[in-house]
Amino acid sequence: MEKSYETFVTDLRKLLLAAMDLKEEEIYFSNDGEKYGCLGDRLFVESGHMEKAKTVCGLHTEELYKRQKVSPQYHYHNN
Repeated sequence: MEKSYETFVTDLRKLLLAAMDLKEEEIYFSNDGEKYGCLGDRLFVESGHMEKAKTVCGLHTEELYKRQKVSPQYHYHNN
């Protein structure tokens, strides 16, 4: 059964939280244009916190969703 986009993003976030041992507030979703002036939906992951800085990586969730739908090597299993 094909997962909806929202389910895909939720599952991806849960997998990254567990795999990277992140805190809830260190990984968050943003719709197109809501944060940092980025185009397209993103799942942002924060890391490398220092006194006045942090590293933020934005994953293109729409692109990842499309890839996993058409390419079996991108499929993941949520246990």
